[in-house]
Amino acid sequence: MFALILSISKCLIDLTFTERIQISFSNLPSTNCVSSTLTKLKINVNTFDDCLYLLDGRLQHLSIMIIDIDEISDSSSNIDNIKNLPKLKCLTLTSHWYTYFYNDRIVPLLRRMLNLEELTLFLSIIRNESTYIDGTQLHNDFLINMPRLNKFIFSIHTYIINDRIH
Repeated sequence: MFALILSISKCLIDLTFTERIQISFSNLPSTNCVSSTLTKLKINVNTFDDCLYLLDGRLQHLSIMIIDIDEISDSSSNIDNIKNLPKLKCLTLTSHWYTYFYNDRIVPLLRRMLNLEELTLFLSIIRNESTYIDGTQLHNDFLINMPRLNKFIFSIHTYIINDRIH
C-alpha cells in the first residue's frame, strides 16, 4: 500500500502513514527512485530494516523523517546502509521495545546523517556488562559528526545486565 501511494502520487511532499507496515522494495533496485518529491515522512514500521529501506536512496528529497520502529534487531539483509544521507535535516526515531543493537544498528545509521539539524531519539537499550549511555558516549558515537545539529532531544532508557552481581 505504501509503495502504491508513492507511485500514484507524483507530487506528494508530505506523507503521514500511521498503519504499522513492513517496507519492501525488494523488486526494485535501490537506484530506482520511488518518490522524487516527498520531503516529509511520518511512518510506523515493523523493523529497523524497514527504516533502512526507506533511507536507501529511493526517497531522494526526504529531509524530515519521523519514524516509530517496532523492533530493532540484528539483520542478515543486504540493504545499503553505508551511503551518507546529506539531505536529511530532521529525524525523530522512536522504538519502545528494548534492543541489544544500539552500537551495531542505531549508531552507524546516525553517523550517516552529517547535515542533521534536529534529532529526537526515544529508545530503550539493553547492555551487557557495560555502562549507561551518557552525553560523552552520545558525543563520541555520533554527535561529533553532526556539525549542523541545533536541537537534540533524547530519552534513552538503558537496562544493564551484569552477571557478576549476586
